[in-house]
Order: sequence, then C-alpha cells, then structure tokens
Amino acid sequence: MLTAITKEGILLNLADTNGGLNELRKLRSTREYFCPACGSRVIMKLGEKKIWHFSHHGKVPCLTNSEVESLYHLQGKTSAL
Repeated sequence: MLTAITKEGILLNLADTNGGLNELRKLRSTREYFCPACGSRVIMKLGEKKIWHFSHHGKVPCLTNSEVESLYHLQGKTSAL
C-alpha cells in the first residue's frame, strides 16, 4: 500500500514524496501511521529492492483494498521513482 494516515488525519502517499529518504526516515521515527481502509497500524518500509510502501503489522491482513487506483495506474505513478 502506498498511502497511510496519521493520528492527526494527515495522508502520506509514498508515490508523491519529494522530501527524500532522510525526510521519510525522520517521519517514520516520529509518527505512527494507519491503514486508511481498516484503521490498523502500518509500518513504513523504505527498502532498496522494492518500492517504498506501507505494510500491516505482523500477519494482520487488511480485508479491504485500500488502493482505489488500478494496479496499472499505480505502476505508472511509481515507474518514475
């Protein structure tokens, strides 16, 4: 999932970030993020092999599809990353 929301209601979309890796690391360490669909806590993953994304904690699956855009559209948005 590319988007998550903070307790304050701020939506963060990792496909549209301009702050860079250091800014995202700072945000990750200072804020908690939640799934916009189910409200469960999620983790910001900033690896080098996969595109940056949010993941649900542990083995807690999200029963809803929080990405309202098609896979084709999301791939197009992230191809420039």
